[in-house]
Amino acid sequence: MKRYRAKGPLAFVLAGVLLAALIIVAVVFGTERSSVRMGYMGHGGWREWSASYVMLDGQERHTLHPEGDVLHVEVETQSGALSIEMRDGAGNVIFSRRDIGTASFDVETTGRTEITLDADSHKGGFKISG
Repeated sequence: MKRYRAKGPLAFVLAGVLLAALIIVAVVFGTERSSVRMGYMGHGGWREWSASYVMLDGQERHTLHPEGDVLHVEVETQSGALSIEMRDGAGNVIFSRRDIGTASFDVETTGRTEITLDADSHKGGFKISG
């Protein structure tokens, strides 16, 4: 005689574990935003964050984990304004610049870096990689 086990509780536990894993991934690796995007094409990964857009207005956050001790930043500004702030793993501000025009520069960092973009009707794009 075959025995059948109830699959409901197991499915419920597995769904809970999957939900917890998704929340952890979103918190550790994710991008947070409170912005309006138009024509936005972007990529946010472990070591690189980039986007180009017709218009970005508001704030975006992403955490990068550079391989070395430098993050390379490229900004293209066609109109509007873009500001960038970077914080190290301890929450200390390691870089802050307002109203960045088209530019390319390096920022020294150690390990995990939280990046906050503040855009004011910015048209253009950015690439931050390490």
